Amino acid sequence: MDHLHPDWDVWGQFVTDSMQSAFNLDSLRTSHPIEVPVRNALEVDQIFDAISYLKGSSVIRMLAAHLGSDTFLLGVSEYLKAHKYGNAKTHDLWAALSKSSGQDVVSFMDPWIKKIGFPVVTVAEEPGQIGVRQSRFLSGGEVKPEEDDTTWWVPLGLQNGSAETEPTALTERHDTIRNVDDSFYKLNTNQTGFYRTNLPPQRLITLGKQLDKLSVQDKIGLIGDAAALAVSGDASTTGVLAFMEGFADEQSYL
Repeated sequence: MDHLHPDWDVWGQFVTDSMQSAFNLDSLRTSHPIEVPVRNALEVDQIFDAISYLKGSSVIRMLAAHLGSDTFLLGVSEYLKAHKYGNAKTHDLWAALSKSSGQDVVSFMDPWIKKIGFPVVTVAEEPGQIGVRQSRFLSGGEVKPEEDDTTWWVPLGLQNGSAETEPTALTERHDTIRNVDDSFYKLNTNQTGFYRTNLPPQRLITLGKQLDKLSVQDKIGLIGDAAALAVSGDASTTGVLAFMEGFADEQSYL
């Protein structure tokens, strides 16, 4: 649809509706993993819900953005050919995508599919570099240690200055990214990654004055992240309001 009608901005709609709905549901303690055992047919209606479809599609979009659309579609094509007229499991798709990309997609995706929840990436700024730390996000805040035992593969999607950097991912609890342009940077470009980003308050204010450098998806993602983090107590309401002050001349209805 995006190929035929780029003017419809379907990815902007996706980030606004599907992705935010998935975030809201998966930030609850009562959420469930995308992949769960089905013991009988009566469980199907309970299990194949908004988490399965909306989080599932968001996670697939994240992987496609990291691998590149052509590589992703090649892997999907090979997967369909290999299993036509038959059955398949999750691992079969990851294996086909690993072959087409030359990357270990299984290790990337297992936590996203088999574990509950998603992370927030908290950013700490120093001159010329940023520290990034991942932890589980809950809309109610106060995450208990036993609820925060997953280390996700988090594609950072860093736009550094005027250029996007090579695809990099946070694969540990915390890391440092050097040679960052202090005047402008943006994590999770186009909001393709299924995670919240907790930016320092001053960075939000700065980005509010640089909206011409952000896509519609970026703007929606930043508002959604800042608002959710204000609700959870991980950030402040003044932060999201200060960022939104820059939108007085915004033209996109999304």
